[in-house]
Amino acid sequence: MTRKRKPSTPPASKEPKPTSSYILKYRPVHTKVSHSLLSPDAPSPNFRGFINLMILVLFVANARLVIENFIKYGSLIGMPGRNISGRDYVVTINVVVYLVFSGLLSFVFEKVAVRVRIGWLIAVNCLGMLVVPMFVVWSMVEHAGLGIFVLMFSLTLFMKLVSYHLVNNECRMIRDKKIDGEMGYPDNINVKNFIDFICVPTLCYQLEYPRTDRVRKGYVLRRVVELISSLLMIHFLLEQYATPTVQNSLKPMVEKNVPMIIERLLKLSLSSLYIWLLMFYSFFHCYLGIFAELTRFGDREFYLDWWNARDVGTYWRQWNIPVHSWLKRHMYLPLRRRGISGIMCQIVVFLVSSLLHEIAVGIPTHVIQGWAFMGMIIQIPLIMITDMIQRIRPESHLGNYIFWMSFVILGQPMCVLLYYRGWYVKNELIN
Repeated sequence: MTRKRKPSTPPASKEPKPTSSYILKYRPVHTKVSHSLLSPDAPSPNFRGFINLMILVLFVANARLVIENFIKYGSLIGMPGRNISGRDYVVTINVVVYLVFSGLLSFVFEKVAVRVRIGWLIAVNCLGMLVVPMFVVWSMVEHAGLGIFVLMFSLTLFMKLVSYHLVNNECRMIRDKKIDGEMGYPDNINVKNFIDFICVPTLCYQLEYPRTDRVRKGYVLRRVVELISSLLMIHFLLEQYATPTVQNSLKPMVEKNVPMIIERLLKLSLSSLYIWLLMFYSFFHCYLGIFAELTRFGDREFYLDWWNARDVGTYWRQWNIPVHSWLKRHMYLPLRRRGISGIMCQIVVFLVSSLLHEIAVGIPTHVIQGWAFMGMIIQIPLIMITDMIQRIRPESHLGNYIFWMSFVILGQPMCVLLYYRGWYVKNELIN
C-alpha cells in the first residue's frame, strides 16, 4: 500500500529569525512588488489634490484675465436687446404667429387625414415652416441673435410636426391593413394630445409617454433660478469678453497676420468654451428640465456623458439626445430599411445636419460662405480617425483630446471669427 504524498508548495521567503541573544536592528524595507502611483499598472489612485490645484490655477488665471479686461476696456455690459430695432421685434412676432398658425393647420390636416389622403397638403405646410422663416429672416431681420432664435424655433416645430405626421401615417397604414394591436389611433388625434406633444421636451411623437406622478414646485424653482443665472452669465461673457476679442481679430485677419490670428483664436477659445458650456447647461438641463417637470414627462435623458467621449462619433450621439433620436428614427433607420449601408446613411445624415447648421448661422448673419457646413462635414473624417484609434487602443484617451481640440480650439472659435469678418465685410465696415 502506497502512502499519499502531500502536494508540494513553493518555499516561503524566509526572514532571518533573531536569536534570543541578538535582535536585528535593520529590518527589511522592500518586502513586496509594487508600482509607482502614476504608472498605468498601479491601482486607481486618488488625484483629488491635483484636481483642487487645477481648479485653483483655473480660478487664478481667469481672475487675471478679468482684471486685465476691466483695465483695458472698462465695463462693457449693457441691457440685453438694447441694439435690436423695433422692426426686428415686429417681424419676429409675425413669424412666430405664422408658425403657430401652421402648427394648428397641421393638426387640422391630420384630423382630415384620418379619412382622406392629403399628404401633399401636409408636406407643403411643413415645408413652409422652414422656407418662410428663412426668407423673412434673410430679407427683414437685421439682428443675428434674433434671427437665430426665429430659425431655431422654426426648425424645432418643423421636426416635431414631421414626426407627428409620420407616426400617425404609420398608424393609418396599420389600420388600413387591419393588423391587430392596441394602438389607440385615431383617438389620439385630439387637441389635448396635440398640445401635450408640442409642450413636452421631445422631437419624437408617440401616442403615450412615460409620466411622473406629480410636479415638484421646488425642482421647477431651482431650475428657473439656474436658467436665469446661466443666461445672465452668458450675456456677461458675450459683452465683456467675446465681443472685444472678435472685434480685435478683424485687423490681423485682414492683414493675414498668422501669429496674431492664432493669439486671438486661443483667447476667444476660452470665452467660447465657457459660453457654450453655459448654453448647454441652461438649455438641456434647465430649460428642458423645466418643461419636463411641468408636463410630468418621465424620460429626462436629454444628454449622456459626452464629455468623456473617446471618439467624435460618440460625442454626436450623446450630447443632444432629442435631435439624435429624431435623426435616427426618421432618417437613419428608414434609409437602412431601404438597403443603404450604415456608412452611407451616416454621411447622408451629416450632410443634412451640415446644411441645417449653415442655414441656422448663415442666414441670420446674412453670410452664406459655407463655414458651418464645412465644419460639420469635417466631422466625418474625424469620426473615422478617432474610431480607428479606439479600435486599435481601446484604453487610449487620444480620441477625447482630438475631440476637445477640434471642437474648442479650431471649431467654434474659428467659425465665429470667419462669420464675424464676413458680416463686417458685407456691411462695408472695413475696406
